[in-house]
Formats: sequence, C-alpha cells, structure tokens
Amino acid sequence: MDEPSADALAERHEHILRAAADLLYEVGAAHLDLDDVAAAAGLSRSQVDELVGSRAALIVGATGREVQDFLADLLVSITEGAPAAAALVDLIVELQSGDLVPMHPLLAETLVVGIRDDAVRAELRPHLRYALAALDVVIREAQDEHLIASDVHVRATSHLCLTLLIGSCVVAALGLERPAPELARSVIMSVVQGLAQGSASVIDLRARRRPAARGQLRLRLDEDDPAPRP
Repeated sequence: MDEPSADALAERHEHILRAAADLLYEVGAAHLDLDDVAAAAGLSRSQVDELVGSRAALIVGATGREVQDFLADLLVSITEGAPAAAALVDLIVELQSGDLVPMHPLLAETLVVGIRDDAVRAELRPHLRYALAALDVVIREAQDEHLIASDVHVRATSHLCLTLLIGSCVVAALGLERPAPELARSVIMSVVQGLAQGSASVIDLRARRRPAARGQLRLRLDEDDPAPRP
C-alpha cells in the first residue's frame, strides 16, 4: 500500500485539528480524550498519535489554530494598510470590549490547563515566545514611526501587550462586565501617549503619599458593585 503524500498527511493533520477544536469547544481542554478525537475525525487512534504526537500537542495545536484564525479575521476587519501599532491598539480594544466569541473561553481554559499540566505548558511556551517576538516587531516599527519613544524597552512593552491580550480573553471568558469600546480605547491611548513620551513621562508613584484622613478603601464582595466614578 502506497504511503500517503505530504499533502495528504497535512490535510489529515488539519482534519484532526478541526475535530479536536470542535471537541474542545464542547468538553474543554481538561477533558479532551484522544480516542474521542480519533472517532470524531474518522481515523484510528494510532493515526492520530502518529500525526499529533501527544495529547498536549493536540490541545495546543488545535487552540493555536483557532486563535490564529480569529486574529487573522479580526486584523483584516479592523485595519487595512494602517500601521501595525494601530492594529495592535484596535486588537486590544476589541478583545477588551468586543462581543464574546467561543475563542475566549477556549484560550483561557487551555492556558489554565497549562499551569497544572507540564506537557501542555511545554507546548504553550514556544507559541507565547513567538507571540512576544511578533509584538517586538510591532513595537520596533512603532518606534521607527516615532509613535513610541526610542528609550522604551521593547521586550518589556511586548510583555505588557501580551498580558493585556491574554488577560482580556480570560476576563471575557469569565463573563465580567467590560468597558464600552470608547472607554477602553481612551485608556489604552493614554498608555500609548505615555510610551510616546518615554522616560520623560515616568513619575515616582511611591513618592506620592495620600492624606492619612482618607483612611482605607474597603470592599465587600457581598455588596453590589459601587457606581464607578467618571
């Protein structure tokens, strides 16, 4: 029997990722079973094992594929020909205040599983490092366009952006009320304006002491949320 071609194997691998993604949306990363994936894909367990390598690789691969598809569609929809920094701001705003999509809980749960599962965490790290490297490119481009000051540390800024992106998905997945798009944009643009000024805009927050008379702010979880101040 002839061995399948490279194209056929790639197509089969993609088919497995699609089947795994459908199951991830249904049962979550913590309960994904490779036998169920094989059955959903119409393949044998040995074929799945041969193509994906491990359960951890399948979870991260299927989640990564869904995230890449979501981000690709979103970036095309929010910007065309705009600076990469503008696309990044739009992306953060959309994830912070846009509609909840299935990708939010899928990514959030995969990240949480990675905290406890060494194999999943090992599979996740290269993807996160790649995301940081991609953000580095965006930050450097913004510096070249004088949108961000040249003395701003690139990797530290990339870490901040990645934290915002991931945190936005987690908050969305948990169903917490999120700010309106215009409010989210105003806050993020304030951060960007600070980055544009660089070290000249840095203030020493520890040097500022609040008056003792103000007392301490106490929050009670059993109370209704207080009305936010404008």
